[in-house]
Amino acid sequence: MELGEHGRGFFRPHAGADLALVYYYISTDLVIPNDDIFSSGENTRENLSHKGRFVLGYDLSMGVDLNFSNTVSVDGGLKYLKSFWLPQQLGEGTVTIHPQYFQVYFEAGVSFDFLESHGW
Repeated sequence: MELGEHGRGFFRPHAGADLALVYYYISTDLVIPNDDIFSSGENTRENLSHKGRFVLGYDLSMGVDLNFSNTVSVDGGLKYLKSFWLPQQLGEGTVTIHPQYFQVYFEAGVSFDFLESHGW
């Protein structure tokens, strides 16, 4: 969801909020290297655990879109993302971490009319 003007103006600020449902799959393997020079060199691998879980996340964003003659657009901004209820990878008693981070983005786009007028 984005809030903000999307008309024919040059300077178009915007803000948005999104909700996401994401499936995380975590697999933990134990790998024992084979250092025997007389063998085929295959490592011993054992799967200790694997878990999958749907988690909830959201992001909040704000930015500005610069619209050049309704043919070329340059967009940039800042986004904050956070997820909840991720599976624990290290076993019982570990602290669950809820990933959160900021993301800076920059995008450029052209209209189909612009591409067509340049022979694409």
